[in-house]
Amino acid sequence: MRSPIAKHFKRWQLPVLFGLTAILLIVIILSILMFKPAPEETRPKIGMIILGDIEQPGWNASHYEGLREACNALHLELLVRDKVPEWSGQCPDRIRELVDQGCSLIVLCSYGYAAECLETVKAYPHVAFVTNSSEVHAHNMASYFVRIYQARYLEGMLAAMSSKSNALGYIAAMPNAEVNRGLNAYVLGAQSIKPDIRVFAAFTGSWENPKLEETLVRRLILERGCDVFGYQQDDQAVPRAALSEGVNVIGFNASFDENNDHLLTTIVCEWHTFYYNIIRRFMKNELTVFKNNWLGMDQGSVTLSGFSKRVTPEMRKHVKQVKNELEYNTRIIFRGPIYDREGQLRCEEGEIVSDDVLLERIDWQVKGVEIFE
Repeated sequence: MRSPIAKHFKRWQLPVLFGLTAILLIVIILSILMFKPAPEETRPKIGMIILGDIEQPGWNASHYEGLREACNALHLELLVRDKVPEWSGQCPDRIRELVDQGCSLIVLCSYGYAAECLETVKAYPHVAFVTNSSEVHAHNMASYFVRIYQARYLEGMLAAMSSKSNALGYIAAMPNAEVNRGLNAYVLGAQSIKPDIRVFAAFTGSWENPKLEETLVRRLILERGCDVFGYQQDDQAVPRAALSEGVNVIGFNASFDENNDHLLTTIVCEWHTFYYNIIRRFMKNELTVFKNNWLGMDQGSVTLSGFSKRVTPEMRKHVKQVKNELEYNTRIIFRGPIYDREGQLRCEEGEIVSDDVLLERIDWQVKGVEIFE
């Protein structure tokens, strides 16, 4: 008796049907065997170029550790080129190396790199760059930085409250916009406590010059009677010299030592928070939405460490009160009237210096700064 299916087909049609079915099954099996799933989304590689040794305490180690922590949190590979002097011709070569190794975001972690490497940056439009210099711009390069000047203002306040000689020393690399706004904030903070306090600023001409920094500290102690020091250098020569002389100092990117009373406090930049923010924006294609991107106390990117025993409860209370005002933007540091060293009115009463000016055009020091040479 013929099956219900077979009776509907002629004798020659059944083999053809079975043959076509077999071919279809073979095609399906081969498709499954040959199928390769789409590769997982490629994770970007992050590159970093920095002036000094990443194991050197201060600017170099703090930036490296912060960026490494951010990359680890995001499961990204970090490639580093350290000990790259500015304007030596090495930075463009290091950029090319990092691009060849697959980096799609490169952090230029020294002030002069952006100007030195602008043409190299433009030659890689598919690579994103980040710089802490705000004066140089490119379509694929964003300026990101921390509002360190907010902590400088608090530093100046604490220095003035701690000084018995009413003479403060400040050692800095060079009078560019970054250094000037920090120095100016420091002086304004000091003047908010003691309007007639003297601030002696000495420029070394380099981000790292330990011997000169130490010499300047000792000269300012002997020749100007400075008894509290601040500084903006990549290394830790200034606090080392000040502490060896038994003079108060406020650290910068330095580890706080609660056992050394003369280290009053230290400015702490939360570079891991800073870099995590940068990388996340890069991964969302938002990095260059704004020309300049500043993170401040309100975002937890800059603060002060603990205080030494020399900082009295009254001093701490006042500093913390102003810090709270800065965090909630109820105190504006660069609000007029502000005069420069030559007596020129730079900011009228009630006027506020804009971020663009602070970032790019602060080529002057406020009234009260005395240049020490």
